[in-house]
Amino acid sequence: MADTYGATTLPVTAPSLVEAYTEPVGDPGLGVFLAFAKAVLEHEVGAAWEEVAPGEPLIRHARPHDPREEDFGTTSLPTLFAYRGDGKLSRWSDGFWVEERPITLLWVYPPAQAEKMTARRGVPVAIGRALHKALGPLNGRHPAWVVTGDTDEGAAVYGSDVLTHGGFQQLVMGTVRHAEITVGQAKYDAVTVDIEAREVLTQDVTLRGSTQITIRRDVTGSTTPGPFDQVILVPVPVPD
Repeated sequence: MADTYGATTLPVTAPSLVEAYTEPVGDPGLGVFLAFAKAVLEHEVGAAWEEVAPGEPLIRHARPHDPREEDFGTTSLPTLFAYRGDGKLSRWSDGFWVEERPITLLWVYPPAQAEKMTARRGVPVAIGRALHKALGPLNGRHPAWVVTGDTDEGAAVYGSDVLTHGGFQQLVMGTVRHAEITVGQAKYDAVTVDIEAREVLTQDVTLRGSTQITIRRDVTGSTTPGPFDQVILVPVPVPD
């Protein structure tokens, strides 16, 4: 076992060659969230998109990076991108260490003639509401996204829990807006969705040993911790 920060294992585990294109090294949670968002949007918006863009999938590819900083090709559009912003790390209490780092979802329209775009302008509204449904009232679940081998009894009916599988304590939707991105000399219409993600450091005390601290609330004098006593395991470094 090892320490984990969200879905990141410490020491960091490198993705396999197969996973490397969809799972950024050190940030598997981003890949999990991207897969979740893709499944939700295809289920909720895909059929309507097919009506206004016949023969064109809603999401041709899903990529865990900012297209303005990586390889980008118009033949891959429409593409759903996901990338991280700057992180804020903090200590909330003893033994509780937290990182808050936003995720941006970016869906880029495929090139189209102006007259075809009129019927497609409602896509930002549809994308925002579909994701809000999954992250809000469905609390990070959707029947369209079931992780293979998920042992959660509710997964088959309600979908897998993206918070659990992605290592998130919280995912909160922010602003949904139309955007225009520039790649090289070209400009592309797009939709961005801001997600506030919170992840927690979980330390494996078996790797380094621990010392036990008991906060006594039992006044009977017993040496055995009582039902109202609080027992805390504090990890301690093990000498090399």
